[in-house]
Amino acid sequence: LGSSLPSQILATHLLADIADVREERRALVAANFRLLGSLLSDLLPTWSWSMPKGGLSLWVRLPVGNARDLAAEGHRHGVAILPGATMSPERSFDGHLRLTIARPAAVLTDGMRRLAAAWQSYLPRAEAESDALEVIV
Repeated sequence: LGSSLPSQILATHLLADIADVREERRALVAANFRLLGSLLSDLLPTWSWSMPKGGLSLWVRLPVGNARDLAAEGHRHGVAILPGATMSPERSFDGHLRLTIARPAAVLTDGMRRLAAAWQSYLPRAEAESDALEVIV
């Protein structure tokens, strides 16, 4: 009731092949999750994450520092990342990032390399801040 006629026609053609489209999409999503997991293991081995049961994002936990500062450093390295606090109504999860797998493999690979470079640049600052806050009263 609100979409264009060409998009409705296209949708009817896709529905005829829905089983094939679904399997193709599942294979692509699984491959991208495997790629992202491999890149994280290789480039950022101190980060932690769990494979999700659904969706197109992977939540990762930083070992030190905060995601807002890393996002700013990432911007300087040409990569956009989403700090966890952005996705939280309480503005929590600042030590987490939300990484999408909804990009072509080449873009994921390049983005993760840039993110790893940003992390290496940011890490000394994060560790210094972490060391400064070791005493809890």
